[in-house]
Amino acid sequence: MPEFQEKSVTRASEQLALGVHRLTFEAPRIAAAAKPGQFVMAACSSGLDPLLRRPFSIHRVQPDGLVQILFKVVGRGTALLAQARPGEMRSLLGPLGRGFSLPITGRLLLVGGGLGIA
Repeated sequence: MPEFQEKSVTRASEQLALGVHRLTFEAPRIAAAAKPGQFVMAACSSGLDPLLRRPFSIHRVQPDGLVQILFKVVGRGTALLAQARPGEMRSLLGPLGRGFSLPITGRLLLVGGGLGIA
């Protein structure tokens, strides 16, 4: 399964609710390879502080090479990520995890909770 490290341009930063954010990145290789159930590891800033990336479910992939993540601010790393502005660079590693596909033959029910089901 291919995985890519991309220096991605932040295209949009939205606050959807108090402490809940959605970021849109230009990441064409990740977008082309992503499957449902996969995630990315995102650098929280353009520098090395904090050092470790954070894992985020892929919220949406768009055909024009855009990848969206949805997250709640819970600590310093996600607070820094929430401050990303359009045009800023972030490093993404992905798609990671074991993706899946479901046969669409009739009705489906998806049950989950929290923002991890993005």
